[in-house]
Amino acid sequence: MMFLGNTNLAHAGESDSGFNRTETGDSTVANTQEFVMVTHEKPGGVVEDVVILKSKFSESLDQLKKDYPGFTATRLQLVGTNKYKITYTPVTTTNQPSSTTESVTNIENSNNTNSTQPITENRVSLQGHLVEKQTEYNVGEQIISTFRLDVSAPSKLEEGSYILVNLPANEPITDVQFGTALRVEKVNDTQYKIHTGEVPSGSYASFNISYKFDKYRTGRNSQTTITAQVVDKTGAAITPTTSTTARVTNTNKSGYANISVDSESGARDLALFSTNAPGDTIDESKNKELVLKLTTFNKETSAVNKIVHEVTLPTGAVLSQASITAGWTQDGNIARYTRNISDAKPVFDQGNNTSDDTLRINIRQAGTLEEFLKGKEFTFTDNVTYTDKSGETNTSQGSSSLVVKAVNPYKDNGGGATPNAAGKQPPLVINNFTNEQNHENRVNIAIPGITPETDDKRIIVFWRSVDTPTKVKEVELTIDSD
Repeated sequence: MMFLGNTNLAHAGESDSGFNRTETGDSTVANTQEFVMVTHEKPGGVVEDVVILKSKFSESLDQLKKDYPGFTATRLQLVGTNKYKITYTPVTTTNQPSSTTESVTNIENSNNTNSTQPITENRVSLQGHLVEKQTEYNVGEQIISTFRLDVSAPSKLEEGSYILVNLPANEPITDVQFGTALRVEKVNDTQYKIHTGEVPSGSYASFNISYKFDKYRTGRNSQTTITAQVVDKTGAAITPTTSTTARVTNTNKSGYANISVDSESGARDLALFSTNAPGDTIDESKNKELVLKLTTFNKETSAVNKIVHEVTLPTGAVLSQASITAGWTQDGNIARYTRNISDAKPVFDQGNNTSDDTLRINIRQAGTLEEFLKGKEFTFTDNVTYTDKSGETNTSQGSSSLVVKAVNPYKDNGGGATPNAAGKQPPLVINNFTNEQNHENRVNIAIPGITPETDDKRIIVFWRSVDTPTKVKEVELTIDSD
């Protein structure tokens, strides 16, 4: 007789590296509970797997052992990460009738009914529930379902019977593991057979299934159900199915994505324009685009499959051709863009769990020469709608204020030279009083007269005076090809 007693581990996915793997990575998972598996093993392969909350677990044989008639607990052994085994040996008695070797997980033979009594009905039942009766789990959190099979007199299961387990097909399940004492056959990715073998009347068995739902691929508040059905040796479901079918359902929880707005470089002061000599007009041939980086943060494992941006632009700002080509549209002062995501896992399950969209804007007509020479501040606000795989939506708003400037490379900077004189290389002096409003201690420098043929040997000098203290911690020099 073989029932749930084969010691081969059957599990789908990665190798068994511990009963309580959570694999949360960079994502936050709240209320994750750890469990300990205790296997009670009697001679002949009679095994029962019991799941205990780690917080309530004590490594004590006296506290963990069970009272099995005719057996005594002799040893508590650590057999793996959060896995223990208690071994039982028979109690020597006299005048005991011989019995057939049992091979059933959790079997307790309690049948005193005459085996010749005619069978009038099937008295087989299967029940299941989630450990600790918890019904809501964060996506990626370990879930444990436990099932109990009862075979009451006069019914029995014959060799070739099995329990057909159907995993949820509506959401991606991962890290599926069965109890170590089970003999399991994988039918396909969502279906397994637990072979019971022959189960005599008056016996019961219990088994556990551990699994997780895939982060960034499981819909928020979706419900998933595991179904287990007792099947006879002919492959027919044992009736009545209302008592031989067990269902375990949980709700999957995940958080919400949110938006952050910044310039592409992260700088708050942007020198996008420069003037013609002698500095009374903007050189339109050298205008640069303002580039916004719109960053979605998704640390709460949301299965985002659509992002809709609505960015409020200042009056006079227009989309660049690059943004139009990328799919951005403009209606008045609102720029819109929609990104559809077929699979959020490769997009967000890495690094800081972020993903960027880019908006390029021509902002020249949003200010005058005088405003840009002083530095004009603009605020950009992005109102974003995120759609989860489940169809649920959430909104997020992000804003950033940036100062756009025009640089006059021909301004007499205090060195006494005439910047626009032919053949001259005017000296460069940085006076901090022209930058007193720059709280980030950033200074924009323009060096006129540089050409590919120029042998430029001018020296950039940082100096400070009593009334213009300048503290330079880092210098970054960028040469614009224009």
